[in-house]
Amino acid sequence: MSDAGGSTATDTEPTRLSASEHARLAAFFAPQSAAIIGASTSPLKFGGRALKFCLERGYSGRLYPINANHDRVQGIRAYRHIGISPTCPRHPTSP
Repeated sequence: MSDAGGSTATDTEPTRLSASEHARLAAFFAPQSAAIIGASTSPLKFGGRALKFCLERGYSGRLYPINANHDRVQGIRAYRHIGISPTCPRHPTSP
């Protein structure tokens, strides 16, 4: 089926994002910091996998492991709760 201009739905160009839409998506997919709530000292446990993944894959942002029982988690300074981390990350994650 063609529109008035003669193009079909299959040959149209992809939708382009505005600069503000692109910036919002970039902030979500490449955040400058992330809190890993429930981060475990063991990378084999469920709570330690997310942190291990970030460390192994070269995540370039700041990481804030949240662990109520340990001061360090997988070699990184941990925080007992998110309220005492230096900054509140935009996208805290919980495994």
